[in-house]
Amino acid sequence: MSWSKSGSSTRPISRAASASGISVWSATSPAKRVRLSGGLKSGGEGGGKFSWTGIAGRPSETGSRCAPKSGVSIQPMRRDPRFVLATFYLTNFAVLGLFVPYFGLYLRSLEFSATRIGILLALIPMAKAALPGVWGRAADHWGIRRGIMIFSTWGALAVFFGFLGVTSFFGCLLVMAAYAALSVPALPLVETTTLEYVASSGADYGRIRVAGSIGFALAALMYGPLAGRATPTAVVPTMLVLLALSATCTSLVPVQGRALRASALSMGRLLRLPAIGLLLAAGFLMQASHGAYIGFFSIILEENGYSPGVVGLAWAGAIAAEVILMLFSSRLLTMLGSRNLMAMAVAVAALRWFLYAFSVAPAALVVGQIMHAFTYAGFHIAAVQVMQRLVPAGSRATGQTLYSGWTYGAGMMAGTLLAGVVKDHLGAGRMFALSGFMALAALAIILAGSGRHLADARD
Repeated sequence: MSWSKSGSSTRPISRAASASGISVWSATSPAKRVRLSGGLKSGGEGGGKFSWTGIAGRPSETGSRCAPKSGVSIQPMRRDPRFVLATFYLTNFAVLGLFVPYFGLYLRSLEFSATRIGILLALIPMAKAALPGVWGRAADHWGIRRGIMIFSTWGALAVFFGFLGVTSFFGCLLVMAAYAALSVPALPLVETTTLEYVASSGADYGRIRVAGSIGFALAALMYGPLAGRATPTAVVPTMLVLLALSATCTSLVPVQGRALRASALSMGRLLRLPAIGLLLAAGFLMQASHGAYIGFFSIILEENGYSPGVVGLAWAGAIAAEVILMLFSSRLLTMLGSRNLMAMAVAVAALRWFLYAFSVAPAALVVGQIMHAFTYAGFHIAAVQVMQRLVPAGSRATGQTLYSGWTYGAGMMAGTLLAGVVKDHLGAGRMFALSGFMALAALAIILAGSGRHLADARD
């Protein structure tokens, strides 16, 4: 018998829940249980609130008992999971809110060429391509998801201190490589936890994930005025503060039960599934098309006479549009389905990159940044939920880290490296034009393969 504390009373959790292999967090009423996505949702006659019963293993096909094939511990959790997960996203993306718009400017202040900047910025997506699948497989096979997340964020904080003492290209290369290797596993593993929570509780993924967009926007917007007055090196100690906050919040993300070894598929078997191959190919091209934007957009704006404050405002405006879409993402998925939402997102991305190929004048800048709502948020929300549905419960950490590695890793690495070379030799306009053609290729894959393979996340 396990126990769940609610208010001033303590109630027993049934042996059925314990036998189900579920990590029970808390419930306010034991009056009624409803089976939902392999978990037990609890509520009173008045719709009592239920925080989460996280899925530890693959549910059985029938009945409320879904006994695992290996032992799973039940972990009581007093904190509201939505708040804990949202806080992680807030702090994790606040780090990116400084890194993406301003770290390239810091590297340029060290007098590195666009090609060298591209190499340094490509190390993070390179690590995402090479490492997260390994981390995800370890998390599924040995049940050490939370340990990997904590090691990832605290280790990234430790190595980032190296930027306080190095200014040479090779010194920065070593520090960035270590930072990239340590920082990449945390986010896709937390995404897996969040999506399991959403599936078992009926919560809105977009309304949790939107905290990340808010964190990114706040960091980019608040640092902009400081960037105009301080030296470019100020971004390093500021990022250290945010990395410390992110590591602390990661330590609060709840413990998950051990994944079932019997139900975990290898990366090779997942890659042989046609639908997953199509999703990864489209994601690769979509994120490769963002390489020019992520790596060089701030530099291009400054080259065109925009102040650091306006640069930060441009990034914050894009994230504000992203926030609005995330708040209404469940309605969009209901109306369009995941296939149509992904197709719309890549079509908008192509238009956005062709627009920037011709102009970054204020009017074009406003329109292009509003398009970010679809090019990032729309595609991401649809794609991660499709991946979650395509893989079995015991392989979800592997699936999400595989998606993250192949898209945000390999795709972004290829796009950033290519963008740096094209900008140096052909200019910014042709760099963004190439991004537009990459997005069109992703659209062709989605339209060609969706009828046969890609799952439609309407429910």
